[in-house]
Amino acid sequence: ETGRYLQREIPGATIRVRAAAPDPESGPARIGGAIRPIRSEPGLAPLSRHRPWRSPGFWAVQAIPLLAFGTALVWKRRREDLRRDPVGARLRAAPRRFRRALAAVPDQSDPWGAFGRAVEETLADRYGAAVVGLPRPAVREHLLRNGCDPAAVDRLLGWLERSERARYAPGGEAPEAELARALEEAASAADRLGGRRGA
Repeated sequence: ETGRYLQREIPGATIRVRAAAPDPESGPARIGGAIRPIRSEPGLAPLSRHRPWRSPGFWAVQAIPLLAFGTALVWKRRREDLRRDPVGARLRAAPRRFRRALAAVPDQSDPWGAFGRAVEETLADRYGAAVVGLPRPAVREHLLRNGCDPAAVDRLLGWLERSERARYAPGGEAPEAELARALEEAASAADRLGGRRGA
C-alpha cells in the first residue's frame, strides 16, 4: 500500500510443533489449507495443449531413422553374403538382374543385341559360365544335362537365335511388336527353366 519494501529481522528462536487436536467440525482440511506450501493442485500449467504424438505424421517422422537403419542392415548383410559366397549371391540375384536388363532393352541403340546379352548373362549366372560362347546345340545340351525344362530351353534359345538373325542378317530388322513378344516370352521361359542352378 505504501509502495515501499520493508525489511524486519527477528532473533532466532526454537519452535516446537506438535499435532493439532482434531476438530470435528472442520476436519484436517482446515489444517492443511492454512499451510501455504501445501496445494491441492499442481502449480505448473502446460504452455500448449498440442500433443504431437497423437498425429500420424509424428510417428511417420519417427519411423525414418528405423527405416534407414533397416536399409543399412540389409545392404550390409548382402555385402557380407557376396563376400562369403559370391556364386550363391550371383545366383540369387540373377532373376532380378535379368528382368532389369530386359526392361532396358527397348531403350538401347541395338535392342536385339542387348536382348541376346541379357539372355546369355542370365544363363551364365544360373547355370555356370560354360554356356558363354558355346554353339547353340552345346548350350542346349548343357542346360538339359543340368535338368532344365526342354520346352523352356527351346523357347529361350529360339528367341536367342532370332535376335542374332535380326542383328546380322541383311534386312533382318524386326518390328517392335516382335521384340516386345520376345521380351515377354524370354522372361516367362527363364522362370520355367528350373534345373540344378549354379551347376
